[in-house]
Amino acid sequence: SLQRLAAMISLLLTILHLADASNATCQGCTAGMAYLQLHGNVQRAALSQSDDFVPMDGGMGRACRGASRTDNSPSNYVATRVSNLEECKTACMSEPSCRGIEYSAGRCEVWTRADGIMASIPLDGFSCYRYGPYTTTTTMPARSGTFEAVDGATGRACRGATGGDNLPSHYKLSASGKSSLDACKSACLQDMDCKGIEFSSGRCEVWIRPQGIQASAAVSGFMCYRFVDPSISTTTAFPEGAFAPVDGGTGRACRGASPGDNKASHYTVEAASSLTHCKTLCFLDSSCKGVEYSAGRCEIWTRSAGIETSIALDGYECWRKEDGTSTGCQAQTSQLGATDAVCTETCSYLASGQWPCGEGGPCLCGSTTMTTTAMTTTAATSTATTAATTSQSTTTTAATTTTTTTTTTTTTTT
Repeated sequence: SLQRLAAMISLLLTILHLADASNATCQGCTAGMAYLQLHGNVQRAALSQSDDFVPMDGGMGRACRGASRTDNSPSNYVATRVSNLEECKTACMSEPSCRGIEYSAGRCEVWTRADGIMASIPLDGFSCYRYGPYTTTTTMPARSGTFEAVDGATGRACRGATGGDNLPSHYKLSASGKSSLDACKSACLQDMDCKGIEFSSGRCEVWIRPQGIQASAAVSGFMCYRFVDPSISTTTAFPEGAFAPVDGGTGRACRGASPGDNKASHYTVEAASSLTHCKTLCFLDSSCKGVEYSAGRCEIWTRSAGIETSIALDGYECWRKEDGTSTGCQAQTSQLGATDAVCTETCSYLASGQWPCGEGGPCLCGSTTMTTTAMTTTAATSTATTAATTSQSTTTTAATTTTTTTTTTTTTTT
């Protein structure tokens, strides 16, 4: 017991000695306190650097863009893999030319564009932040358009895809628009992403959901209006047959030479309100080979060899742009393992019209020639006229049908 007491006294003296030593360098604090002070200073320094990141258009739910909402050139940034947003910020701070970051699950874009991030688009799962000083500001002009009552407007609260779809990411609250219905509408006109408004006493929701307001719910004291932009055409800017589904189209994500070939250099990403909108963007781009579309996101594929295959992925659409002449076979569905390549090979061994290459089968085979002679859209001048002529010829075995409209003539011989 005496030995144990001596050992305890020795330990106590050692602790007191360490405390005296720490006080020599840190007045009024123990060694532990000194460590905490130092650690806290490091943390504050790191936080002060992180504070240099400024959310772009709110930050969350935004994808970064360059000079405009369509400027997503790969030269604007350097992509890297990270575990979280903080690692992405650290990667930016270690790059002298970094002007900001875009972060999505596991992926970090360090933006090095000289003029920095000047715009963004709404995109779920993404975050966009500016970094460093920005002296250039831009003011977007107010849009013109009309407001359309949703289900009568009065006593209706806006919703997304269904009456129960009211995700906070669908809208943003406007402080300037909460005073009146007219002020709320004005706030919408100032926002290039606005698809409509919901107004109630002292509250204005500016809806930015890419697909817009598609439903409403009965709620007393609320009003819901959809914004109609006359500069966006509701008609297609491409002729029928301009796009062919890849491996059935629906539930397919586009790929290059193989199912694993999904290089970022194969495509550019644009915002699109619908599959038709996405196809229109592609049709007006001479370098586009096809599109992949998912909710609000449009990949414009510019890979020189085009889209050669696809993978199964719910919520995606993959379509190949026809370049004028199409031969071979196309899968009309992904059932039974049908793909464009499988259909083309299988049907090359069979007589014309034999299943699965004939009527009722998953493969559509033949030779089609399509010529577009004239076309203008709402993107052209206001005095332009629109005329489109499409000719298709297909030969099989037994009857002749001719159909004529004011804009399109199609002749089919069977």
